[in-house]
Amino acid sequence: MLLTEVDESALLRDVLERMGGFPGIDAVWYGYMDGEGGTRPALVRDNGLDSSPPMPGFNGELAITSDWSTDPDAQLWRESGPGWSSSVILPLPNDSGPQGIVALYSRDTGRFSSRDQAEWAHFARLLGLALQRCRGRASEQAYARLLDAIVRTHESFDPDADEAAIADSFVGILHDSSLFPIVWVGRQQPGGELEVLASRGVSADIKAAYLEAHRAAQAAGAPLLFDQVMESGESRWREDYQQEAILDNPVMQGWREQVDVSGLRLVAMSPIPLGGDVWGVLTANSFARVVDFERLLPVLERGARTLGLAIERRSRERELRDALAELDLESRAIAAAQQGISIADMRQPEQPLIFVNPAFTRITGYAPADVLGCNCRVLQDETTDPAARNQLRDAIEARQPVTVVLQNRRKDGGHFWNEVSLSPVIAEDGQLTHYIGLQTDVTDRVHEEIYRRQMATVVENMQEGVVFTDADLHILSVNEAFTRITGYTRDEVIGEKPAILRSDRHDNQFYEQREAILRERGFWQGEVWNRDSDGVTYPAMLSISAVHDAKGEVRHYVGVFTDISTLKEREQALQQAATRDFLTGLPNRYALDQRMETCLPRAIKQQTLLAIGLLDLDGFKGVNDTYGHETGDQLLTLLAERLRKTLRSSDFLARLGGDEFVLLMEDIRRWSDVEILLERLGAVFDENFLVGDLELRLGASLGLTLYPIDEARPRDLLRHADHALYVAKGHDRKPGLSHALYAYNPAEHESAASAPGTSEPTFARARELVPQNIEVYYQPVFDLPAQKMCEVEALARLRYLDGTWGADDFLDKLPPMDVRRTSFVVLDQALAQARRWAADGMELGVSVNFEPLDLLAPGTALAIESRLEAHRIDPAKLTLEIVDSGRILTNPVMAEHLLALKKLGIGLALDDLGSTYASLERLRSLPFDTLKLDRAFGMRLDRSPVDLRFLLSLVDLAQSLAVDLVVEGVDSAETLAAVQALGVTRVQGYLLAPPLTGGQVLRHVVTTPVAQQDAPLPAYARHLIWARGVRSRLLDTASGALDAGESPLHQAALRFPGLSGMLERYTSILHDTVAGQLTREVAVLLIDTVEREIMQLLDARYRQPADGD
Repeated sequence: MLLTEVDESALLRDVLERMGGFPGIDAVWYGYMDGEGGTRPALVRDNGLDSSPPMPGFNGELAITSDWSTDPDAQLWRESGPGWSSSVILPLPNDSGPQGIVALYSRDTGRFSSRDQAEWAHFARLLGLALQRCRGRASEQAYARLLDAIVRTHESFDPDADEAAIADSFVGILHDSSLFPIVWVGRQQPGGELEVLASRGVSADIKAAYLEAHRAAQAAGAPLLFDQVMESGESRWREDYQQEAILDNPVMQGWREQVDVSGLRLVAMSPIPLGGDVWGVLTANSFARVVDFERLLPVLERGARTLGLAIERRSRERELRDALAELDLESRAIAAAQQGISIADMRQPEQPLIFVNPAFTRITGYAPADVLGCNCRVLQDETTDPAARNQLRDAIEARQPVTVVLQNRRKDGGHFWNEVSLSPVIAEDGQLTHYIGLQTDVTDRVHEEIYRRQMATVVENMQEGVVFTDADLHILSVNEAFTRITGYTRDEVIGEKPAILRSDRHDNQFYEQREAILRERGFWQGEVWNRDSDGVTYPAMLSISAVHDAKGEVRHYVGVFTDISTLKEREQALQQAATRDFLTGLPNRYALDQRMETCLPRAIKQQTLLAIGLLDLDGFKGVNDTYGHETGDQLLTLLAERLRKTLRSSDFLARLGGDEFVLLMEDIRRWSDVEILLERLGAVFDENFLVGDLELRLGASLGLTLYPIDEARPRDLLRHADHALYVAKGHDRKPGLSHALYAYNPAEHESAASAPGTSEPTFARARELVPQNIEVYYQPVFDLPAQKMCEVEALARLRYLDGTWGADDFLDKLPPMDVRRTSFVVLDQALAQARRWAADGMELGVSVNFEPLDLLAPGTALAIESRLEAHRIDPAKLTLEIVDSGRILTNPVMAEHLLALKKLGIGLALDDLGSTYASLERLRSLPFDTLKLDRAFGMRLDRSPVDLRFLLSLVDLAQSLAVDLVVEGVDSAETLAAVQALGVTRVQGYLLAPPLTGGQVLRHVVTTPVAQQDAPLPAYARHLIWARGVRSRLLDTASGALDAGESPLHQAALRFPGLSGMLERYTSILHDTVAGQLTREVAVLLIDTVEREIMQLLDARYRQPADGD
């Protein structure tokens, strides 16, 4: 061991463990001398030792004390010690002095004797040499990583980065070397304030505490290490920062607490030089001693100098670029000028051009070689304005400056508008020597002027009213259509504001919002109601646009509007036809769909119910057949009017067609609200209808359903109301209104009705038995590492004459209100049973299933809290299992209710995970403590081993979310062994325990069946973990070792022909990778291919089992 071990910690732990096992040796510790002459244990094998262990007779050399009772060196610890009688203190030497201390203690006098001094000294030398070897190796690795970080800093230098980015890059590289968990660069601001420029591993609490400590230290005149380095320009370090004297200063209390809590130990700071001054400080921290740090310190200082050189290099390169830019400024100015510049020599007969700049070439298309030596008339042709040419000629003859705009021709034959400015150059003798010409392409400006003139004509002849204002909204001009629409003349509105057109149809908030949008976006469009000069209001479509100048400031506003009175009348007629019933004027089916889109979410948000009713007249066909359709239509119109007057203003009434009406009644908070509405509706049919001379008596049937108790889509809600209508029509018919509430599955109702003697659950029978016949059974959930029950799940059972129904047999036959009632019955029984278990000495958590709609109902959290208080049960002992049932879990109201339960201390579990993919997308935003894998998924694992890959992903997901994962449906020993191999710790299933009564839970004995050694399912599970490790080592380019051993799946290979050959391919892939014949990336791809082939082989095998299996 002393000759082979290369890890210091492992070596010391092994030595202390072995020595502590020798007879008579009661305590062993290893430590080192601190900066004040004391000792600090690092590893201890006995709880009786404290932070200042006894050191009798130790003065830096080997010290053996055979009898503490007589040895005067032991007097200091004799009375206060834990009964030691003898001891030996061994300093561990190396080439440069002691590198640690090993101390052994015994409660037996004479256990350590001076006769054994030579053997102890020899052991100390061997252990010292072993430590020196371990530390040397660690030191070499650390030294190499630190040098690599410095080299990478040189290689990654970015001259365009600023100082903060350079510092951040260096800190990141140094931190990535894994030598120091905390690295940061700080500098002192002109006012003395410390600025952390870049950091890695520095928490917000540590940073805040250190900055506050720095300010306090400056105020107290007690400089920290940072200030000492900035002042001296020399490095400072503390291998045990917790012993730093300044931390005992009262003003350092906050920083002292952070140092103690974080365990900060090593602090090393090196100055960052720049131009002979200290630019900043590089700091490296560690929470443990760093081996051979004295050797690393010069390299750390070199890193600080490297950072300073990088910052200085960046500064110098920037200065150089600025100097070059200044030298080239004049030539660049001419070359970059947007105006064409040309110089003509007026002393020569042809007055040729002798210079043109690049802009001249860009504007005209002529290169210098094309025009130098030519007269500037080369740009003119027959389209050039003669008056402009004469103006140029007259100015030149008069030796005067001139500016004209004329049309010239480019080299490619195209024309452009050129603004030419000529300036004469007069010599001292009065001679005209040159003309300097400036050319500007003003084609866009000329075209814009033409366009403006054209637009002025267009605007004046537009049918829409146009108004121009200044930035303060004073009207500057209007067109003829403005006067025609508003009645105001041009002279009446000039200088006024458009507010003169405002009507009383809009409040001040409308205009304030319009102005705010206009300021923010520079544009507004919408419908307004204006008032004309006669005071008549009219609808208008108005667009307002802001006109900005070159600086982006608003200079004008333009408003364009048109009178849309005729359009509004036409739209209203179309709207009436599209959304209203032509006979009764009631909303039609289209309007009903629109209303339901708004009232369904409103019911959820307001936590109220929405009643959806389908009303059908009884005997209406007979009225049509007897008295004719005209009479029938009049009857429907009278009925619609009565219903409108009877219903509340917030209710909605629509006619679907014929004699069918739909009622939407919002803000329902209790059943009594529905009963009041039913009474009022019934009164509608208590009175006869007078149609001409006829007095007619009508009856009606009403089918109702309540949302969100009935959580269905809008079309399904109407279908459910239709089912209830069918039931209402089946009642004994009496005059007036008959109604029924949707609360059953029609298909099941019909099947039950057709077989009256069956013992299968039916809607009617289930409703009769719930809740008085509910019994609760408890299926344990097992903690596999602890081999015990950790909680139970309460399961509802319904007693009836022929036996017992499970929850799956009867709950879906019940209406939502009965399901909610059943959930609370189960909760009450489960809490009472938990109280009885506690009295018998068994502390068990209990989970109860709740439907999402139950939790969505108002007051659920309060009802559960009151039951916990009544049964005196700790909320932490209760978990609510909520079935993942679609988007309702993401409803904002549901989120509020879940958080309210969470605040009570109640646990939340998402049940049936895996039954829907959507649940995985929502896990991160929902406050669940536990995920329960769908029972059907767990039950099929022993028939579909490929699902283990999905389960492994779920294990990772649960760990990343820090929640528990429970696998239900564990019904075989193979499944249990497989999920346990994947890291699952909590399971539930018939293999370990079926649902039990409360008394059976007390008596249940936990036994864990063991699967066969070569069982395929657990072998494949262990293979997945093994293959993940192989892949991880291949992806870790720093890892050299690739020997992964044999796959656990080899144990089951004989059961699957072809599997052995697939597993052998792992060996060849790893061998070729080590030999350099395959890259690691290619090896990973090949291994992924093998994994898919194994998965396909197992899947095919389990889908088509061989004979005898």
